[in-house]
Amino acid sequence: MGTRLAGVLVVVNYRPDRPNGGPSTPSSNCSWDGCFLNVLTDADGFFEVELNAESDPRLPGAFGYIHTAFAGYQGDVQLLPTGATQMTKNLRMSPVRRIDAGESTAVSLAADSPFCWPNGEDLFDFTRRCEIVHVTARTAGTLVIEARTAGGGVPSFYFDASGFYEGPPVSAVPGTVSVKVPAGTTSVFVGVPSATVATFDVFTSLR
Repeated sequence: MGTRLAGVLVVVNYRPDRPNGGPSTPSSNCSWDGCFLNVLTDADGFFEVELNAESDPRLPGAFGYIHTAFAGYQGDVQLLPTGATQMTKNLRMSPVRRIDAGESTAVSLAADSPFCWPNGEDLFDFTRRCEIVHVTARTAGTLVIEARTAGGGVPSFYFDASGFYEGPPVSAVPGTVSVKVPAGTTSVFVGVPSATVATFDVFTSLR
């Protein structure tokens, strides 16, 4: 277990047990498609919320999901399973992984890696778990990403949908993808099916 962090934003999105949301602590914001509430971790890195929820048919076995944000760290995204009246949820905040185009890095995906969220808070893929590599290109060009593993598995690649790309990513061969990028930093999500544990060597180049 690493160091606990104070001041982490924790957002709980859930399906309420009544149309207007019902009581919660802290207070929730609700609309036609569900509710969410925000809380910050305290000086000891803990947070606590109370809410009334029901199972969400869009998330089998869950009533919602939880995600985090903290400057300099990769956020976490986890489902909130139904059935428990009380639960403890440990969230992992990993330092942002940054490399320059042309460099490589190792990426390990575990059973508790975050679910994939390539469009910030608007789109989550709850069938896959992702780790992020932030790749900086000094000039505009075609960014090529390749992932290799001794186990022979091939990951999925996602790119932050808020990025400014000149076209959709193109897969040349399994485990390789390219995308035209401007100068700046591109967020690359390396994903595997949620039950998979794997480590990839990720190589980048700019052409």
